Amino acid sequence: MLTLVLAGLLGFICVVVVAWPLLRIRDSIKSSDRFGKSDYQKLRLLEERDRALVSLKELDIDYGEGKITDEDYQVLRNVMRGEVADALKAIDIAKKSGDPFDN
Repeated sequence: MLTLVLAGLLGFICVVVVAWPLLRIRDSIKSSDRFGKSDYQKLRLLEERDRALVSLKELDIDYGEGKITDEDYQVLRNVMRGEVADALKAIDIAKKSGDPFDN
């Protein structure tokens, strides 16, 4: 009887030792999910900037490979440069309002 109790206790301890790291990971995920509205706003602005810059770079590559005519390139480049400028202006406004940015 004592052997069964000790075996059960040992089994329980093994389960707790194995499950403990998994439980801590779940808790850390919950705590990292506590972003404020300004954090999401900063992330959105930075993503807009990055997306606009990548689109502009891809346009330059496509133009260099001859996939786009000169006229289309100029029109699209002006539009995309405007998007980059808008994104950078929005980031500057957020910075001036006292919202710190890491990038």
